[in-house]
Amino acid sequence: MEEDKVEVEATRPQKNNTLPIILGLVALLVLGGAYFFFTGKDRATTTQTQTTDQTAQVESTTTESDVLGEQNEQIFTVEGGEFYLEPNEIRVNQGDRVTINFTNVMGFHDFVLHEFSVRTQQIPAESTATVSFVADKVGEFEYYCSVGQHRQNGMVGTLIVTAK
Repeated sequence: MEEDKVEVEATRPQKNNTLPIILGLVALLVLGGAYFFFTGKDRATTTQTQTTDQTAQVESTTTESDVLGEQNEQIFTVEGGEFYLEPNEIRVNQGDRVTINFTNVMGFHDFVLHEFSVRTQQIPAESTATVSFVADKVGEFEYYCSVGQHRQNGMVGTLIVTAK
């Protein structure tokens, strides 16, 4: 009688490689989402820097892309003090990219432009916060300081956006 020999292959337990792959994909999705959230074309961006420059200035920059019908960049310095914002009127064209350098010279203030989802952090005196946005709506829009009763006490201004 001949015995049948059966070869049994020794198998090692397979290492499960799916967990690192899943974690990598989740990390990639989170980073990708953060990138699109923070670099959205029409989103306001906020950065904060310390400065002692208290001079109001207005700049308009025209680039080669402007000649081709794209956005102009308008840069304004808005000064905030005890119950005033200066200048209290800013004029831009629809489609302009607007940058506001908000300089606080006294007290504790912020800069808010609700209709464009623009808001700086509340900053102490001798500080500057910068926000940028695209003026994609036509009309008159109030900007203001949202700290306490500052808005009611006169810390307001008007952004006027005119059609091209």
